Amino acid sequence: MIRILFVAIALFGFAGHIFGQDELPVKKRMAVSNELGVNFTNILNKIIKVNRDSANENPYLLIYRVGLGRKWGIRLGAGGSNKYVETKEEGFADSETNRNTALDTRVGFDYRMPLGRRFEGSFGLDAVGKWRKDKQVIDSGFDIIERVEQFQGFGGGPFVGLHFWINPNLAIYTEASFYMIFGERDSARIFRNFPELNDQIFREKTEDLVTILPSSIFLIYRF
Repeated sequence: MIRILFVAIALFGFAGHIFGQDELPVKKRMAVSNELGVNFTNILNKIIKVNRDSANENPYLLIYRVGLGRKWGIRLGAGGSNKYVETKEEGFADSETNRNTALDTRVGFDYRMPLGRRFEGSFGLDAVGKWRKDKQVIDSGFDIIERVEQFQGFGGGPFVGLHFWINPNLAIYTEASFYMIFGERDSARIFRNFPELNDQIFREKTEDLVTILPSSIFLIYRF
C-alpha cells in the first residue's frame, strides 16, 4: 500500500513539474465544478507487484463529484464485476460453471480542506447499496443442479480522503471508509430433473461493518 502511494505520488509529481503548473488548484476553482475519477489500482499493480486484500479494496471503478463552491460537494460512485468460470474434465460429460456478479453504488456529500500547497483532505457521509449474485451449475449427466445465492444490502457511513493535486485540474486520490450494511441473503438449490428435491429459499438478515482501506488509487480530472 505504501509503495503504491509513494510511486504514484512520485510519478504524478514529476509530471506536474514537467508541465510547470505550480498554481494552487484552489485559485482556479469555480463556484460549480465537476470531477471524474477512475480507479487505476489494477494498472499500478501490474507495475508494482503487491499482495492485496480484495475484501478491503475500494469497489468503485468510477467516481464523480459536483463541487458546490470551494469546500462542499456531492459525490457519486459506481462499480461492478462479472466473473465466469467453466470446469470440465476431459473424457467426462460432467461440468461445473460458476458465475459471480456484483454491483456497488453510492451517493454522498463531502467537505474539503487544504493541507498545504498540493494536498487536500476531505471527509463526509455516504449512502451505499450492494448487490451480489453467485450461481453454480453442476451437470452430472443425471441431473443439473443449480446453487444460487443472492445478496442485497443498503447502508452508509463516514469516510476520509486525501488528494494530491498535480496541477489545478489533475490529482491522485485515495480514501478510507466505514460503512454499516444491512442486508438480506437468499440461497437455494434447484434440481431440474427432480424438482421435488428443491430446497426452500433460505433467507437470512445480515448486519456488517464494511471497512474500505486506502489501498486504491484514483486518477481525478476536474473540468
